[in-house]
Amino acid sequence: MALTKCEKCGGDMSSEAVACPHCGAPHNLWIARLKAVSRGATWQVLGAITLIGAIVAFAAGARDIGTVLVVFGFVAFVVGRLL
Repeated sequence: MALTKCEKCGGDMSSEAVACPHCGAPHNLWIARLKAVSRGATWQVLGAITLIGAIVAFAAGARDIGTVLVVFGFVAFVVGRLL
């Protein structure tokens, strides 16, 4: 844990802090982490929805489309896990 300066008020704050204890401004490190998590979650949701679409396609008898959707959904889900 190290002390850093708040970009808004210039006060000392912990590098582990979510927000500045003096002015309440969010710490940029936490904002970057949240953006990375939301980006990965978006890919995971896209992959899950695509896999559900693949199940529907297989149930309807569209094997070719279902296969493409399974591959795309799996790749999207794995990309989301890696981000």
